Amino acid sequence: MKIKSIKKMKNIGLLNETAYTNCELFLYHNKNDNQSKCYSKNLIKGNNGTGKTTFSNLLYSIEKNDSGILDRLKRIDSSDDINIEIELEDGTIVKYDNSTKQWINTENIIVRVFNEDYIKDNINFEEFDKTNKINGKYETQEVKISIEKNNFENSKNALDENKKQQQALKQELEKEKNDFNTRISTEYDAYCKIDINFDKLDNIPKSEENEKDFDNKLQIFKNYKSAENFKMFFTPNITEIDEKIKTRTIELLEYTEDSTKISFMNEILKESEQKRVWIDKGLTYVEEDNLCPFCKTSLDGNTIIEKYKTYKDSKIKENELALNKCKDYFKQFIENKNVINELNIKINPYISMLKETAISLESNELEDRVNSIIEIIDKKLNDMQNAIDIEELKKLDSYLTDLNIEIEKLKKINQQATDINKKMSSAKKQLTELRKDIKELKIKQFVSSNLEKVNNLLNLKKSETLLFQQFREADKLYKKKLLDSDIVTKEINDWLKFFGLDKYVIDNKFNLNYANNVISNKTFILSTGELSIITFAYFLTTLVTGLTDDEKDRLVIVIDDPVNSIDYNKIYSFATAIKNIQSKIKKNNPPQLFVLTHNILLYNILVQSNFWKNKNAGIFELYKDNNSLRIKKDIHTKDTIFINYLKKIINIAQNESNDVEIENVVIYNCIRTVLENFKYLLNPEYSETGDDETIKEFFELTDEEYLKLDYIINHNSHNEPELSCEPWFDEELLKNCCVVISDMVKKKYSKLYDYCMKK
Repeated sequence: MKIKSIKKMKNIGLLNETAYTNCELFLYHNKNDNQSKCYSKNLIKGNNGTGKTTFSNLLYSIEKNDSGILDRLKRIDSSDDINIEIELEDGTIVKYDNSTKQWINTENIIVRVFNEDYIKDNINFEEFDKTNKINGKYETQEVKISIEKNNFENSKNALDENKKQQQALKQELEKEKNDFNTRISTEYDAYCKIDINFDKLDNIPKSEENEKDFDNKLQIFKNYKSAENFKMFFTPNITEIDEKIKTRTIELLEYTEDSTKISFMNEILKESEQKRVWIDKGLTYVEEDNLCPFCKTSLDGNTIIEKYKTYKDSKIKENELALNKCKDYFKQFIENKNVINELNIKINPYISMLKETAISLESNELEDRVNSIIEIIDKKLNDMQNAIDIEELKKLDSYLTDLNIEIEKLKKINQQATDINKKMSSAKKQLTELRKDIKELKIKQFVSSNLEKVNNLLNLKKSETLLFQQFREADKLYKKKLLDSDIVTKEINDWLKFFGLDKYVIDNKFNLNYANNVISNKTFILSTGELSIITFAYFLTTLVTGLTDDEKDRLVIVIDDPVNSIDYNKIYSFATAIKNIQSKIKKNNPPQLFVLTHNILLYNILVQSNFWKNKNAGIFELYKDNNSLRIKKDIHTKDTIFINYLKKIINIAQNESNDVEIENVVIYNCIRTVLENFKYLLNPEYSETGDDETIKEFFELTDEEYLKLDYIINHNSHNEPELSCEPWFDEELLKNCCVVISDMVKKKYSKLYDYCMKK
């Protein structure tokens, strides 16, 4: 069965609404019967990044019926569903169902794809250091109808069905759990949501919790629910009025000059009795005009009088400083009161919750008392010579008594906040435990309400263990059957000889042998090219030996760039194998073949073959046009790599726009290859390490033109963006160099230029 057309292709990487959806793409007109027929052979050429591998992986997902492959290919910039419809020659539409994540209507098509994913999925070389076996799945017709395979498939299907039923039950229970948790979040909070891992569920939780006990816990939980967001309150240090401060304040308020004089005399007058008497009377009666009361002479400059004045001034300043400290001490109560006021507001919501009594605080009483005390202190500060009278001192004592009463209220509020801190901190811890209890009970309630489903899931889990054991035994016998069949090993060894790897042989135990010795990667390392050849040989073998005639009638083969890392001379062998594989599988009505490549040599070999010049062979080219993917039917060209590179250079030169897209960074290497080909042509003895200006002289280039070309050859053609310190993509330089080369060819090789200009 052949692919007739691709009707729809949306949201698949670069293949989003591509030219693949041209309904006539894979058809040709047969003049003999005047009918449109599907191409049996399809050769598609395209550079990297034009969607070849994406196309092969799309078909690989049909082969594997694996939605995961499509998920990797889906466009990341689109939220729409994947939409693919492939029409077969009998009119069947093969398409992808997004709801079931399955391909449908694939009964009429058998797809076999060779690409990078195929290599990873079928042959495991990563473990080659531990085992010398190739982990491929070899299967002959004899094996295909064997009891061992039948048992293997039945046990595998039973195990798969068990897992499928488990998955369906887990999805149902997950939905029930999500709905259940939505109700829990509404009734309690999000932290109480249950979390059941159905993959690890191995028993039914036993309910031992008393519903009444749970209701009590629930009530406590509701009372303390706000504790989750509770933050500790700052409580200032509130104490009663310091008795020392109180006594000191009164002492300062009672201070007079007489006491200063007495202090001074006690300090200074330590001389004769006569002097002490004189000084005592003299200081007492010193007149305001600073004259001696006895002789009426000036006392200015008198040593004792000057000492007294200095002592007096320092004493007053000392007392002023002390009074101001007392004043600040009382003011501090107002600041504390303001802090407590804010604290009282913050704790108010928790007072009712904890069933405590609110404490009222008159807003102005404390300030009034403190301000009255400060007024008395200020009176003294205004007149340090005279003492505060007895009435003011009585008022002060009264104010201090009232202030202490207010301070007691502050202390109670402060203590209440401290108690709330402790209780709410304890409530937080209780909440954690309560949530745990609620979760456990809710899990039991959930399981109880979904008991039948949970029981079914547990039974499936138990039976899975037995089914897995049966599967392992059947798999073991099936693999032995595979190993006993040597027709496949003969086929793969024939292919290895065909590709020139006859030094390698795979024995009937599927050991890889080199020169008749079993080899291991511990002592022997296969090259990337050798691994590719062995893998491709295995792929071709499975096509020849692993399909029934009915499957061959429905077969579509897809080969994506099979010659990566392959030696130049072996590409011819690969091309021959590709040409022969259809007839080797089935001569009459051979399967449809798609070959995708960016290798110019492989492409040219196939194009020039009579096999590909047949009317039932379609040759196509993938290319990008303004970021859109296009495909066109290609003429049977014989272009070399040199010609293809030169075409790209001339195409950029002819583009009216100066913008050179970043993807054209590959042109740097194209320029290098083209110029070196010209240099070898003009000077066969040219050495890449030598300084040769033949090309400059032959094409009559200016120094500036030649220097630009030389710069690209020796700098940008080697450049890697992440390693280079220089600008690695210079649009203007790249454009100018393409123009210079285009003009060179046009001037000296006009026919070559005209050929490259043909579309």
